[in-house]
Amino acid sequence: MATLHLIGDSFFAPMQPKYSDSKSLSHEQYQDFRKIVQLKEWWNILGKKLGVESVLNFSGSGTGLDWMTIQLLDRIKAKQIVSGDLVLISITHPDRKWAVKDAPWASNLSCLETESFRENLIADVKINNSNLDEAAMYVQMEAAYNYWLYCKNDVLDNYMSFGLLYFIKEVCRRNNIGVFFINSVANPGEIENRFLNGFNTTGTLQDLAINEFTGKTFMDRQEHRNKAFQLDTHLWWGRDQRIAHLSFANHEIFAEKLFQAITEGEDLDLNNGMKTQIVDVNDEPELHIFCKENGWDYLENKTI
Repeated sequence: MATLHLIGDSFFAPMQPKYSDSKSLSHEQYQDFRKIVQLKEWWNILGKKLGVESVLNFSGSGTGLDWMTIQLLDRIKAKQIVSGDLVLISITHPDRKWAVKDAPWASNLSCLETESFRENLIADVKINNSNLDEAAMYVQMEAAYNYWLYCKNDVLDNYMSFGLLYFIKEVCRRNNIGVFFINSVANPGEIENRFLNGFNTTGTLQDLAINEFTGKTFMDRQEHRNKAFQLDTHLWWGRDQRIAHLSFANHEIFAEKLFQAITEGEDLDLNNGMKTQIVDVNDEPELHIFCKENGWDYLENKTI
């Protein structure tokens, strides 16, 4: 039987603990957390609907299409992705670049503006690489940020993004691997969507994630979303407390919509039929309540 593989950004990725943070779950606690939540994740719901043998998720938050392409090619070469398998790739923002060698999750180069982000990045990398050359990494971060600040070319970034998408599609065709591209942050438009997938997609997962927050207008909801990311409280800890930036109800709905798109060729509408304005930054996150209801309350004073 086939395997479903996911290679994408944070809209595809399971929540990962920030081990450099003193408030983070331990490795053992995280494994317990995974057992509780994995059946709520849209990719596992989709895998069950498709009847695949297994679901393997290689996604990483903050990554770009260049990193995703390398992940795909390396796994095909290693025969971890084989003929008959199905791959989902997220279409993220075209300007993301894997410029910091040891931190592909820092491909959103604008984040490198702040010194605190750089310091946290080094601390995260050092967890798995005690011999890290911090000075060299800092030079890379400075060069990457200056590229984004002074040399970024939006038109060229779009062309390069399309080039990688077409390249991935052709590689998968030659290896008899099914592939679909999901609009996480960027939407290339109806013509490209239909060429890549055989169906059109309206909206993006990012818009859906923002529209989950309360607010009269999209801008209001975006402001509330940004506030949630900045709140260093026992509720939010300064990061999104939703798996893949979505509430559980939208994991279910999205999985069903994507299943119909893949199997029946139906257009994928991310703007309608989804749950909206259901997240209030002043309320306890749904994920925390769900864990408590399942007899697991580590998130009461810890961050995922």
